[in-house]
Amino acid sequence: MQHSLKKRIVLLFSIGLFSALFITASVFTIELQHRYKELLIHIGQTAADQLSYKTEKLIRLGLIPEEFTGYQKLLEETLNPKEGIIYVALINTKNKAIFEAGNRPENFTDTEQWKASDNHSWLNVFSTIEPSILSIAIALDEDVANRKTFNFIKTSLIYSILIALIVILALTIFLNIHLGRPVKKLVEQIQQTNLNNAESFKNDTLTRSDELGVIARAFSELMQKLSLSQHSLKQSNTELKSITEELEKRVLERTKEVESMNKKLKNIAHIDSLTGLMNRFSFDHDFNNRFDNAKRHERNFIILLADLDGFKDVNDSFGHAAGDHALKIIGSRLRTSFTYGHSVYRIGGDEFVILIDENIDQTELISLIVQLRRLISKPIFYEEELLPFGVSVGAVNSKNQIDSNAKQLLRHADKAMYEAKNQGVDYIIK
Repeated sequence: MQHSLKKRIVLLFSIGLFSALFITASVFTIELQHRYKELLIHIGQTAADQLSYKTEKLIRLGLIPEEFTGYQKLLEETLNPKEGIIYVALINTKNKAIFEAGNRPENFTDTEQWKASDNHSWLNVFSTIEPSILSIAIALDEDVANRKTFNFIKTSLIYSILIALIVILALTIFLNIHLGRPVKKLVEQIQQTNLNNAESFKNDTLTRSDELGVIARAFSELMQKLSLSQHSLKQSNTELKSITEELEKRVLERTKEVESMNKKLKNIAHIDSLTGLMNRFSFDHDFNNRFDNAKRHERNFIILLADLDGFKDVNDSFGHAAGDHALKIIGSRLRTSFTYGHSVYRIGGDEFVILIDENIDQTELISLIVQLRRLISKPIFYEEELLPFGVSVGAVNSKNQIDSNAKQLLRHADKAMYEAKNQGVDYIIK
């Protein structure tokens, strides 16, 4: 009978453990897949925005698409099957691909902004040139998110199952040593005991301090003191309470682990991995919220748009590693220097934005721009070589553009920055 009890305990524990594992894995799989898909869309959107930005620069230089030297190579460099980007194309107004790279998915429709087919999802992002003459089409492999989710869950399940098996094995051994053998020996002794002579019951379990000792002593003194049964019940309730508290503690620890994982996934989606600043996704969300809040409460805020001068020359002369090195240092400087009241973002390859909530005057604004230029223009060395950087800044106060919407306000800042760059001045304020 003791063997049956031991098997039942192990079986129930195993069922409960694997059920909890299955439910946790199912919930976590759905959430993780959703997060990976959001990240995949963000990667495609960021790549499309960067290509749109570079294409706009070429058009502003007066080039027609057929004169875009090196554009095919630029599209090929954008391809990144590991991150899900499987097709990139520059589309004209007739919905025809002027340049394209990668494998064009079946049933791909250029005019649709978002479509899914089998294992592929694709994104079509139009450039911001007015009137729109070109657009960027990017196809994303949705299966990348599924594969990442599957691989992560598979690895987690393998380790979880191994740990569960080890726990079950340890529980089986523990029950066999501390329950199976002593109970078997106790039952044999009880069967051999003369009930007419309770004093004849002799067993080493009488000296044990656990439940078996309680049972043995209770049997020995059953006909003498019934109160021992109450003592045994009280002791069992105390131990049950201790087990319940331990289980609640483990559930709380597991909840904290899940919350920590959700926080890490959120950071991946909102933080630029190279500079540590908030990325374009965070900027779009925060900028629209601040603009709406400013309109609603009749408040003003300022947007500073900074673009590095000579960044392409640095990449061409010293390599992209030098450019990444410079961006990391600039990101670190901006994070430590602009804190309270200011939000700093990296929205493109070499473009940075600062949103200022405070209502500052012209003198304070100029002082802030000078500080921004000093931080970016401060010497940066790479392999003992000085990297030649400059910076152009465009600043816009929302109160000066009262009839603008959010997109127009950002466009005004972008225009002011380019005017500063083209005129060879440090900054322009509108």
